[in-house]
Amino acid sequence: MVESVLDRLSPELLPLLVPLSLFQGRVSIGHLEGMARGVDATRTRSQVECLFQTLCDAGLAAEWEGPIYQIHPFLTEHLRTRALRRSYEEEREIWVRSFTRTMAMFATDRLLHPLYAEYDPFRLFEAAFHRARQEAQRLEMATELGILTEALAGHTQDEGNYEAARQLYEGLTAEARKNRRAAEEAALTDRLGRVEEDRKDYPAAEQWYLKACALWSELGAEEKLPPLYRRLGRMSRKLRSHSEALEWHRKALAVAREVGDPLEAAEAYDAWASMANLTDADLLHRKALALREQAGNESQLLTSYWNLARVARDLRDHEAEEYWYLKTLPIHQARGDERYMEFTYRRLGMAAFGRKDFAAAEAWYLQCLEMDLQMGGDSFSSLACPMLAALAREQARYLEAGMWLIRYVRARGELDGTYETDLAMKQFHRCLWEAPEGERQELKALCAEAELGPLPFWMELPLKDQPQRFT
Repeated sequence: MVESVLDRLSPELLPLLVPLSLFQGRVSIGHLEGMARGVDATRTRSQVECLFQTLCDAGLAAEWEGPIYQIHPFLTEHLRTRALRRSYEEEREIWVRSFTRTMAMFATDRLLHPLYAEYDPFRLFEAAFHRARQEAQRLEMATELGILTEALAGHTQDEGNYEAARQLYEGLTAEARKNRRAAEEAALTDRLGRVEEDRKDYPAAEQWYLKACALWSELGAEEKLPPLYRRLGRMSRKLRSHSEALEWHRKALAVAREVGDPLEAAEAYDAWASMANLTDADLLHRKALALREQAGNESQLLTSYWNLARVARDLRDHEAEEYWYLKTLPIHQARGDERYMEFTYRRLGMAAFGRKDFAAAEAWYLQCLEMDLQMGGDSFSSLACPMLAALAREQARYLEAGMWLIRYVRARGELDGTYETDLAMKQFHRCLWEAPEGERQELKALCAEAELGPLPFWMELPLKDQPQRFT
C-alpha cells in the first residue's frame, strides 16, 4: 500500500521523502520547508503542503495541530529502509546537512526564548532534535552540534533529568576548555551550577558559581558577575548564614551600579528585599521599581508591581495591594495575557475583601469567572467560587455560600480528594455550623442532592451537644 501511494507522487515531490524520513512522530511544515529551501531555493511551501495532503488522504499522516502533522510509524520505517537507500549518497548527505542546520536554527530560537514560547518545540520534536545532534556529531558540524547539545541540555534540565543535563553541559564545557573558548566555558560553568541548584545539591552549585565568577573575572567581564553573586547569596542563605548571603547581594548591587546596569541593580534590590523585614522590603522593592522605570522594561515593571503588592498584602495594607495590582492590569490587557488577568482579578477581589468593600470584591470575583469562561474553562471550577462563598458567608448569606461551594466541588470532579476540594468541603461544613436552623436544613438537603458524601458526625447530634467552636 505504501509503495503504491509513494509511486503516485509527482517527481518534484519524491525528493522530499528523504528529509521526511529523518523525522519520527511529528513533523512541522515549517521544518520541512526550511530544509527543502536549504537544498533547493526554488522549493515552495505549496509543494510541502501537497505532499502532506497526499499522505493524509492515504492515512499515512494526520493533522495534529496547525502546521504540525503526525506521521504514521509504518511510513517512517518504510522510508528509512527504502527511500534513504534508494537515494544517492551525495544527495542524502546534502539533505542530512540541511536537516541538521534547520533543527539547529529552531534550537537557537528555543535558547533565546525558553520561557515565553507558546509551546516547547522539544516536547513535540524531541526525537528529531536528538537525531540532528547525532548527525551533527557524525558530520563534524561543530557549530550546530554545540547549539543542539546546549538546547537539549536545557530541555532535559527543564524536564527534571538533571543527571543527563549535567553530562551534556560537562561535555560542552570540556570542549570549550579544550578549544580555549573562555567566555563559553564560563557561561557553561554557570549553567552547571544552575543544574546542581535545581537538583538541590547546594554545595556543588556553590562551587560551580565560584568557578564561573573566577573565569569571568579573568576575562574582565564585570557585567557578568551580579547574577552570579545573587546566586551565591542564595547558596549562602541555604548553607550557612543570613549575613553572608546579604553580603553577596550587596556586592551584586555594587557591581551592577559600577557597570551601569539598572536592571541587574533592581534584581539585587529584590534579592536583598527577600531577606528583609516587611517595612524594609517595601522600601527596597520601591528602589528596584525606580530603576526599572528608568530602564523602561515592561516585563520587569510587572515584577516590581507583583513584589510590592505581595509585601502590601503581608502588611495588611489592602489599599496599597489593590493599587499595585491595578498597575499590572493594563499591561496584561495590552498583551492579551488572559491567565494573568484572571489571576489579577482574583487578587483584586481579595484586596477589596480585606478592606471590607464586599461589593467591589464580588465584582472582581465575577470578572474572574467571566474570564475563566472566555478561556474555555468551566467557571464553577474557578478558584473565585470558594472566594465568592467566603464573601457570602461573611455577610451571613449561608445558602448562597453553600451553593457556590457545591458547584465548585462538583466542577472539580465530585470530591476527587484534591487539596482544593477538601478545603471547599471544610468551608461548606463551617457554613452548616454557622447557619441558622432554617438555612441549615436547606444546606443539608442541597448536600444530599449533590451526593457530596456524609456530613460531619456532629451534624446529627442535638443542637445543645454540637461543638461551640468550629475547627
